[in-house]
Amino acid sequence: MPESAIIGRFRIQRLSIAVIIVISTAIGAAALAVLLYQQLKSEIAKPRENYQWAAYQLQAEYLKLSLTAEQAHTGSMPAEDIDRRYDIFVSRILTLRHGPAYQPIQQTPGFETLLADLLASVRRIDVTLETTANQAGLRADIIMQELTRFAVPLQRLALEIVRDVAVEQTRHQLSLLDAMSYLLVALILIVGIGGVLAMVSIKQLSALHAGRQNLSKALARAEESNRAKSQFLASMSHEMRTPLNAMTGLLREIGYRTRNPSIRGMADSATTSADMLCTLVDDVIDATRLESGKFRFNETAFLPGALFEEVVTMMTSPARDRGNIIVLETENLIDSAIIGDRGRLKQILVNLLSNAVKFTGNGTIRLHASMQNGRGSAAELIVDVQDNGIGIPEDQQERIFERFAQVPGSEGQGLGIGLSITRALVERMKGEISLSSTPGDGSTFTLRLPVVISDVVVPRERHHFSEPLLRGLRILVAEDNATNRQVISMILSRHEAIFDFARNGQEAVDQAQPGKYDCILMDINMPVMDGVEAVGLLKQRLGRTLPPVLALTADALPEHLDRFLAAGMIAYVVKPISEPLLLLRIGEATKRPDIIEHCRDLNTEAPAHGAGPLEELTGGQRKALTAFLSEMDAE
Repeated sequence: MPESAIIGRFRIQRLSIAVIIVISTAIGAAALAVLLYQQLKSEIAKPRENYQWAAYQLQAEYLKLSLTAEQAHTGSMPAEDIDRRYDIFVSRILTLRHGPAYQPIQQTPGFETLLADLLASVRRIDVTLETTANQAGLRADIIMQELTRFAVPLQRLALEIVRDVAVEQTRHQLSLLDAMSYLLVALILIVGIGGVLAMVSIKQLSALHAGRQNLSKALARAEESNRAKSQFLASMSHEMRTPLNAMTGLLREIGYRTRNPSIRGMADSATTSADMLCTLVDDVIDATRLESGKFRFNETAFLPGALFEEVVTMMTSPARDRGNIIVLETENLIDSAIIGDRGRLKQILVNLLSNAVKFTGNGTIRLHASMQNGRGSAAELIVDVQDNGIGIPEDQQERIFERFAQVPGSEGQGLGIGLSITRALVERMKGEISLSSTPGDGSTFTLRLPVVISDVVVPRERHHFSEPLLRGLRILVAEDNATNRQVISMILSRHEAIFDFARNGQEAVDQAQPGKYDCILMDINMPVMDGVEAVGLLKQRLGRTLPPVLALTADALPEHLDRFLAAGMIAYVVKPISEPLLLLRIGEATKRPDIIEHCRDLNTEAPAHGAGPLEELTGGQRKALTAFLSEMDAE
C-alpha cells in the first residue's frame, strides 16, 4: 500500500477519532449541562429554611417582649398580654433549639452557649412566675430582670447568622460557577445548547421572582382566610346557640308545667341531647381556636361534687339507651369550691363519658373522683372514667388522641375530635391524662388536674324553685327573636317580675326612662341597633340613673364577652340560658340578697369566712359590677 494512502487513512482515522471525541464531548457536555440544569431546577424548587429570617424573628420577639414589658408599667395592659408575649419568645427559642431544619444555625459559634443561657433564664423565670401575683408590671419586671442582659448577644447572634448565610450562599454560587467553568470549552461547541440553557435559567429566575410575589399574595389570602374563619366560628356559635336556647327553655317549661312523668322524662331527655349538642359545638370551635392560639380559659369558683352529679345526670339517658349504668363514686371531695374553668372541665368529663357510653353495651361505667390536698390551698383533682366496653389495642392507644382518629371497631361513631380536644384542654390546664386499656375488657382514662381550693360560696344548678324570686322587680328585655322572648317571658312570669320587651336596641333606648326599670336584659345581635351600641346611647342619655345592664348573648367567645363588659354591661349570661344563673345575676345586679340566697345550694353550708356575691363572678364581671355598685352607693 502506498505511503500516501497509509498516511491518508491514518489521517482519516485520526479525524474520525477526533470527531468521535468531539461528538462524545459535546454529548457529555450536553448531558452534564442537562444534569446541572436539573440540579439548579431542583435547588430552586426545594424549599429552604430562611435562617436569616429565623434569627431576625428571635431578635424581633425579644424587642416586642421588651416593649410589652415597658408598657406593662402604664397599668393599661393585662397580665395575660405580657405572659403571651413571653410565651411567644420562648417558643422561638425552642424552635431554634429543637427544629431539625435549623441545624445550620446551631453551628454558629456561641449559639449553643447563648441558647443554654437563655433556656436557663427561662426556667428561672417560669419558676418565679408560678408563685407571682397576676400583675402585669410585676411579671414584666421578673421577666426582664433575667432577659435584659441578652439584648446585645441576640443582636450579635443575628448578625453572625446573616454573615454565615451570606458565606454559605456565596460558596454555593461559587461551586456552581466552577462547574460552569469546567464546561466552558465543551459549551463553546454547543453554543446553541448553552443559549437554550441560559434562556431556561433566566426563565427559572423569573419564575422564582414571580413565585415570591405569589407567596406574598398567598400569605395575605391566608391571613384574610384566618379572619374569615374566626368570623365564621363566631357566627356558627351564635347561630347554633340561639335555637338551642329556645329548645332548652321550652323543654324546661314543659317539665315545669306537665304533671305527666313520662312527658317530663321525655323533656329531660331532650334537654340532655341539647346539652350534648352544645358540647359538640364547643368541641368544634375549640378545635380551631386551639390550633390558632386564640383559646383561653374562664376561671371561676365552683363545687366539683355538683359538677360530677350534673354530668352523670346529663349522661344517664344516653347510657340507658345502650343498656349501660353510670356509677358515681367520690372520695375525699371537699364541700368547698375550687377555682378553675367549670365549663371546660364539664366538656372534658362529657367527652370521656360519651366515649365510654358509645363503646360499651349492657355494661357499667364508673366515674370515680377524689381530691389530694397539697400545700395551702393547692390540691390535685383525680378523676377515673372506667368502662367494660370494647377496649383499645395498645398500638392504637396513642393514636386515638389525634385529630379525627377513630377507635378501632367504632364503626365511624363520633367526629374523632373529642379526645384530641380533651388532651389539649388538660395539658393547657397543666394536668395529665392517661389511658389504660385491654381489648375486650374495657378502658380507664385517668385525669389529674391541679386545682386551687376556694372559700367562695357558689350557686348550684336548681331545676325548680318553690316560690317566685323576682316579685315586684321591673325589667326591660331587649330581644329580637320571638321564641327567645317567649322563653324569657315564661321565666320572668313564673317569678312574678314586671317586664317589657323591646325588639331591638333602638326600642330599648326609647323605652328606658330614669327610674322606670330596675334592670335591663340586653341581647347583642339585633336589627336596627345592636346591644353594644344601645348601651352606649343609654349611658349618654341616663348617666348615673342607668339601671344595671346584663348581656343575654349567644356570642360565647371570650373576646366577645370582654367587649360586652368593656361597653358597660356589668355581667353576662350565655345562651342557652341557665335559669338559676340568670336569677343569680339579676339578684347581684339589683343588690337583692334574698334572690341571691335562694339561688344558692340550700344543702351546702357557707364557710365561716365566706365571700360575698361579687367573688362568684369572673374577673372582668367583678370589676364591672364593682364599678356600677360604687356609682350606686355614691348617689
